[in-house]
Amino acid sequence: MKKIHFTFPEPPHTGKRVLTVTGVAKHYGGNAVFQDVSFELFRGEKIVVVGPNGAGKSTLLRVLAGVEEPSAGLIERGEKVEAGYFAVDLEPPAAEALPVLDFLETIAPADLHAKLRGLLGAFLFSGDDAFKPVSVLSGGERNRLLLLALLVHPRNLLILDEPTNHLDMTSKDVLLDALSEFSGTVLFVSHDRSFIEKLADRVLEMGNGCARMYNGDYAYYRWKKEQENGEFGGTGDSPGAAGGEDFSQGKKNHLQSKRLRSELRKLEREEEEILERIDRLTEENRSLQHRLADETVYRDGERVKELKSAIHANTVREQELLGRWQELEAEKTRLLS
Repeated sequence: MKKIHFTFPEPPHTGKRVLTVTGVAKHYGGNAVFQDVSFELFRGEKIVVVGPNGAGKSTLLRVLAGVEEPSAGLIERGEKVEAGYFAVDLEPPAAEALPVLDFLETIAPADLHAKLRGLLGAFLFSGDDAFKPVSVLSGGERNRLLLLALLVHPRNLLILDEPTNHLDMTSKDVLLDALSEFSGTVLFVSHDRSFIEKLADRVLEMGNGCARMYNGDYAYYRWKKEQENGEFGGTGDSPGAAGGEDFSQGKKNHLQSKRLRSELRKLEREEEEILERIDRLTEENRSLQHRLADETVYRDGERVKELKSAIHANTVREQELLGRWQELEAEKTRLLS
């Protein structure tokens, strides 16, 4: 099966500071879910919110998305910030009577319409499922459609609560690739560790009614938690020489992890470009072969020669691209070994 690649519509450009959260709290009656949450979110960041069940992760996302009001504190959005919010079991879209494909066409930019059937297939809407009325979709189907609808509508801040629920591995890969290349900002909650490790570049931990930001990816966050819990054999009483070495090694591992992800994404982007170019060359050769079979063309020796030359050139270029694709696959294998 051909790998489906999705690139977000270019979102409106924002300033450097996307979101400033200062002293935010949320209470229900006399019960505080969290209090005094403060952090800043900058353009292009991918931040995961982690913590035990009941820590207030989903509540925080609803508050930041404007679905609920904070009980205290201030939330300031940066210049030209447009937020999109996804959570499992959101209210259904207004266009309930529309077929699934028509619904997406009402919100996606025109230049994405040709790709919508492929994207629906990647999100498990195969065959005639694209023509089902939105009103008859199951809960899982509705969630997948609402997530896809969020992706195809240009926004520069995505707030996602468990976006990988109800997705299979192919759908997760499409989503992960798209979010990794997204030029906007992402704040998300997920229990999918692989998804978190590949996407997050900072971690906001919630627990005991408060929140703390870790300025590193998920590997760095885990290393830092182990350090704090004394799992490297140190007493934690002072930052001695050994502790300094552990910290340096942890930072080194963190930076190496970020570099590896960056290199892999670069290789994968080139692979996608190569596969698209191969598809175009194959389609062009198919068209040239069709023209070559035309009787009026076949009688024109000079025209036949031109068409055959073009087919040969495309075939040679195809082989060169396949060779480069194999080199990229080998390089990915080397990086991951």
